Amino acid sequence: MPPSQKELLLDVASRCYRVPAIRTDASFCPPLFALLGATPSAVLRFGDCCSGRARLLILALHELGIRAYQITLYHRVGHAQHCLVEACLDNRRIIVDPTYGVFYEGPNGEPVSLKELQRGIAPRYVPLLDDPVCGYPANDYFDFDFRLSKTANWTKSPVRNFAYTLLHKMTDGGIDHLEVPAVLEWPQHLFIALALLCAMAVNGTVMLASF
Repeated sequence: MPPSQKELLLDVASRCYRVPAIRTDASFCPPLFALLGATPSAVLRFGDCCSGRARLLILALHELGIRAYQITLYHRVGHAQHCLVEACLDNRRIIVDPTYGVFYEGPNGEPVSLKELQRGIAPRYVPLLDDPVCGYPANDYFDFDFRLSKTANWTKSPVRNFAYTLLHKMTDGGIDHLEVPAVLEWPQHLFIALALLCAMAVNGTVMLASF
């Protein structure tokens, strides 16, 4: 009998969790394009921080026909703190943390989605493996306010903060649920997109200057 989508999800997530943590700063093409993050192959070779492991899981699930995207957890003081993955299965959504080896459940064992986190539900952390290391260390770093959860890190820079303020007003809060497609988890694609935007901006400047 073939595995269910949930079984596939948890199996792939546990494999991402077991990737050796050799370093936490793997990148696409250091140092110039480090902000674009690591390729999946770099994460497999070196490990990476939470965003890199989330990217690896998202792209692996994409190959299996399972749609997934990143979730950013925020600390109680307001800044972005940690990355997770929400996978969209046939009739439910499941949140997985491939960095600390857990998936999220509600108080009665039901799946938890991003919207439920934003409503303030307190999730249970279920280990992906029979390993006492799975789970969050007991310290202030993991003092999350789940109501602040979003699909991006908007506190990384003043520019992101400003962009979030505008987009939140323009979308009436919809930006907090924007699902970034898997294709943009490839740093090469991000590089191409940024190059095209820069080329369009330069071309527009040249055309304006010619009038």
